[in-house]
Amino acid sequence: MTIHNRWGLAACIGLCSLLLSVTAVSQSTSKEEATQAKLEQLRKQIALVQKRLERNRGQRDSLQTQLRATEREISDIDNALITVRAAIQIELKQLDTLSTEAKKLNEQVTTQRESLLSELRQLWGLNQGGSARILFGDQSPDRLARNLAFYKRLLHQRADRIDQFLTLLDEVKANTQATRAAQQRLSDRRATLERDRGRAAVLQRERKETLAQIESDLQTDGARVRQLQQDSERLSELLEELRKTLAELDTPIDYKPFTAAKGEMRYPVTARPSHRYGEIRNRANMRWQGWLLPAREGSEIQAIHHGRVVYADWLRGQGLLMIIDHGEGYLSLYGHNRSLRKEIGDWVTPGMVIATVGASGGNTAPGVYFEIRHQGKPIDPSPWLKR
Repeated sequence: MTIHNRWGLAACIGLCSLLLSVTAVSQSTSKEEATQAKLEQLRKQIALVQKRLERNRGQRDSLQTQLRATEREISDIDNALITVRAAIQIELKQLDTLSTEAKKLNEQVTTQRESLLSELRQLWGLNQGGSARILFGDQSPDRLARNLAFYKRLLHQRADRIDQFLTLLDEVKANTQATRAAQQRLSDRRATLERDRGRAAVLQRERKETLAQIESDLQTDGARVRQLQQDSERLSELLEELRKTLAELDTPIDYKPFTAAKGEMRYPVTARPSHRYGEIRNRANMRWQGWLLPAREGSEIQAIHHGRVVYADWLRGQGLLMIIDHGEGYLSLYGHNRSLRKEIGDWVTPGMVIATVGASGGNTAPGVYFEIRHQGKPIDPSPWLKR
């Protein structure tokens, strides 16, 4: 093969590689855009489902509407408090760093000031005390030149030391300004924290009053049973709508099939169920379709497996509810949350914090209502979770 042909072949290979690279990037970009479009479509579809449920089930009842608004705001404030507390910790660390830096700078200032003053006094003595005459007195030209060069070097060194000292003072000034700015940010964040805490306390009182009014409307067993039945139907309807409208999104590379993890999944919270799947729930012989896991309010709830959040909102009877799609027709549900940490479309991994324990939706005590469903039907969680 001639040199000309070899160069032509190399150029062709290089061009092909470039085209393949550009094509790969283009496909990746198009894939991401398609994924985002599907997520947006899913969010819109969820909104339509919620509106239809409200219209069909009369969820415009004023007390339930008030409860939903209050518990949603409590969730938002809880998440805001987490952000503010994290920011405060960052500011405290920054202030600690600045304080350590200020101590070192002040020590350097003291050392350099004393050294510089000592050297300036020596130089002054050299000029005023006669040493200069000794250096530059009646001497040979060669020695005089050497002494002059030495004297100039002394002056130059002192000038450099003065410049270093002035630079150090600038660093001290910058440190002081940064410290004041960090202190102001910390003060602002603490004020925000107190404001949000105050608002959360007000909302909790409003929620308690609303629940008392709802409770007064459910004095008879018949009224309670009807509400439980309606809530159960509402959840089933939501899940059926989700099953029909779930977007087909790409699965992460490290995704483990839900069925392959059977018997290995961790509990969403560290607690023993107070009510289990299949147990009788009331006098009407309604049965529990999942588990009720009592837990401390505000404690973290973890996802049991890889999946995608397909619902993260308030639903009558469930309060703040999160639903995760695990593929293969399996869903996990986490109800009565105090706050939701993930949004529709978010991917989660086993053990990832997705919500906090609460008693939203009218529950009497903090805990997690947990279900696993397959093809929309509730199944017993016991074989799936690791004891």
